[in-house]
Amino acid sequence: MLHWILAAMVLTMLCIGVAMVTSVANYHLFVSIHRLLGIAILFLVVVQLVNRLVNPPPPFPPTIGPMERLVARASEYTLYALMFVQPVVGWGMLSAARSPVVLYGSLHLPFILPHNAKLYAVLREAHTVWPTSFSSHSLFTLV
Repeated sequence: MLHWILAAMVLTMLCIGVAMVTSVANYHLFVSIHRLLGIAILFLVVVQLVNRLVNPPPPFPPTIGPMERLVARASEYTLYALMFVQPVVGWGMLSAARSPVVLYGSLHLPFILPHNAKLYAVLREAHTVWPTSFSSHSLFTLV
């Protein structure tokens, strides 16, 4: 169940991210949802990783070869890393900008990095991917 909840949340987050950069009228609403959903994803990924450590998955069937096992594990670990790192980078970016992450009312997440405009710019590049050009040299550019 946790797997499918996270899958739905990640897909929703991607849609909100696209809507966030294309909608001027609803930008602040989308940003609010994006921040809260990002923190929820981070929390659930940690829960899922702990669950995987406590309850390891069954072994692969013997019909799966070593290369397929390697690819399956590598893709699994890559997805876990992205689902963990992406929200942490976003949280760090907001911390460097001194922009609070509001959980509810006056409940905010603590800042995890010092206030620093250059650090914010670097983290923003790392956090944001948007198609800005369809030229031959660049389909996607970090913004």
